[in-house]
Amino acid sequence: MTRTIALAAWLLALLPAAATAQQHEAGGYTILYSVLPADRLHPEVARRYGVERSERRALLTVIVRRTQGDGSDPAVPARIEGTAQSLLGEPLPLRFREVRGEDAIDYLAEIPLRRPDTWRFTLQVRPEGGSTETVRFQREFPAD
Repeated sequence: MTRTIALAAWLLALLPAAATAQQHEAGGYTILYSVLPADRLHPEVARRYGVERSERRALLTVIVRRTQGDGSDPAVPARIEGTAQSLLGEPLPLRFREVRGEDAIDYLAEIPLRRPDTWRFTLQVRPEGGSTETVRFQREFPAD
């Protein structure tokens, strides 16, 4: 749990208040997710992820951790599929790519972005050794 809290704090430090990380807990796993306009990414984070900072793109980040009683909460590989649907358009299949770091496994997907707009996300997350969890959320992108 301590690492999950530390990870959430790290994400919150990098992201603007409107794009704070949310979490879904089930089956002994914590699924952390956030989505924000790519132009708001810190330049170092954009470089690490290989993402172009653009006001016309948004980045969805998903992290899966196994909940441990000792607070270590290690990152675990997962299979992630999903769709994003703008209120203005058709469902868009999400294509996730995996980025591994020292103590993290991040799954990233990009979506086209026009503001103002609202996107609805549906994710199917299957942690290695676990069952599939469905995560649904909505994110508004106001006009700047």
